[in-house]
Amino acid sequence: MRTRPGIFQSRACAAWLALVFSFVLALHPALVAAQAGAESPPATPERMEQLLSSIDLPLTGEVFGQFIASVREGMSSDVVVGVGKGARLDAEWKPGNYHFEQARELVRKSIAKAEEAEPLFNFSARVLARELRVGWTDQDVEFLTAFAGTPLGHKMTDWLDAFIAPMLVRDWSKDPKYNQRLSERMREIGRIADQRLLTLTPELAVASRGHEAEVRRMEGLVKSFNSEAGRVIGLRIGGRSLARVMIIMRDITPELEPIVNEYKRQRGGTQI
Repeated sequence: MRTRPGIFQSRACAAWLALVFSFVLALHPALVAAQAGAESPPATPERMEQLLSSIDLPLTGEVFGQFIASVREGMSSDVVVGVGKGARLDAEWKPGNYHFEQARELVRKSIAKAEEAEPLFNFSARVLARELRVGWTDQDVEFLTAFAGTPLGHKMTDWLDAFIAPMLVRDWSKDPKYNQRLSERMREIGRIADQRLLTLTPELAVASRGHEAEVRRMEGLVKSFNSEAGRVIGLRIGGRSLARVMIIMRDITPELEPIVNEYKRQRGGTQI
């Protein structure tokens, strides 16, 4: 991660922001996370989960949570639209049509039932810790976890939270596919976060002075990151979500067929 010249007065600030930034980016498919290649045994998933759990980003979490909820809600419609294309239904197979709505409700209930066991999009600290491939040792993770609990660590994560939340909102707003999923609350969070940055930035520049030893160690850890791990995490978690959707569709196909056949009968088409 590169920081803007003149904003940060110490390398401690830049190094820690790069470190935490990497974990947050792992949650966003359009961005990248990190992975390292070290010879020493990697940290256990339990240690990684402890570190990830210690990073609190409430504004970013709310924005991302609302976005995922919107994606989840829209998935029911997307699936039913796909059913219509597969069955070669006409243009009247769309939201508002009785049979379309009947099929969508069936898909929605099936997804809700599946999520009683596990969220369809599971980005919990435990799951990320299990999928993240980083060459850090348990000692490295202990150091990072301890630093995250210091006043400086809290200040840095507060700054990062205020930086990331509006960045996600702006990024999604530029994509026609995602812009429609942005709620007014998400846009409001972006405005609140921008205002917080005006206060947090000078405070962080002052608070980060005098931490040269921590900086050197963190810089060494940050250098181990690369963009490939973000792609791998996305493939692993996204692939699992896709597989679960395929299982849901397989299991409810017998219930969807009568709905599609009745629609075709009314439209004068061939039943399946």
